[in-house]
Amino acid sequence: MKNSIKFALIFSVVILLLFFTDTIGFWGLIGLMFLMIVISAIWSANEGEKERKEKRNKLTEELKSLDGFYPTKKLVSPWGLIAIDDKSQQIAIRESVGKIRKYPYSAILSCEVLEDGETTYRKSSTIGRAIVGGVIAGGAGAIIGGLSGKEKQNKEIKNLDFKLVMKDTNNPSFKIRFFDSWEETNKTKKSIKVTDSVYGPIFEKAANQLKNWKDTIEVIIDNIDSNKKTPQNNGSSISDELTKLNELKEKGILTEEEFQQ
Repeated sequence: MKNSIKFALIFSVVILLLFFTDTIGFWGLIGLMFLMIVISAIWSANEGEKERKEKRNKLTEELKSLDGFYPTKKLVSPWGLIAIDDKSQQIAIRESVGKIRKYPYSAILSCEVLEDGETTYRKSSTIGRAIVGGVIAGGAGAIIGGLSGKEKQNKEIKNLDFKLVMKDTNNPSFKIRFFDSWEETNKTKKSIKVTDSVYGPIFEKAANQLKNWKDTIEVIIDNIDSNKKTPQNNGSSISDELTKLNELKEKGILTEEEFQQ
């Protein structure tokens, strides 16, 4: 049990004892209860931030211990990790639980953006891009989908995830959380309005980070597609060269031995 919860329980008991023994009056009870709630809330928020920091530090140390992986770009959060090593062409991923796994870029099949569990964007090497609903597009972290100003005021979000599908039958997909309203609000709100003065900017920052990673994975997938086409082009070039060499042999310019070489 968190220390803040213990404090709230003990303080509540003390306040009630003071009230029932007529040590304090009704308004004294109300005042002390309000003070207890404020102190508990601040204490709990600090404890929550401390726990998230410890999780991030632990994940960072695990990432450093990966053999042959030197991140050129990374994002470490309490809910997971994603990093790339552009030099070795590798990606490292970890969900909220489990161990960090690394794959070559060529193992990435697709990426998705999920808003409250629903796919709002998908990109793969086979089906291309598909905007399904409306979270991230246009300007960094912009809310899209044709929302009016009034609709944006009422737009609420619970969580924002980034999903990667890999060529791995044992672990075919990974979901990295970028925003969680329940955790960000210290377990007080299951959803927040995107225009919220306190938590709205936190969501916007998370959306910006997700868009940046979405763009990065898009580039990697496009490069994979380009590399897949290269062998076919080389094959055509080799075929053309063999045809030319055969023509030289038939004209007597090349001997049979020279052609075979």
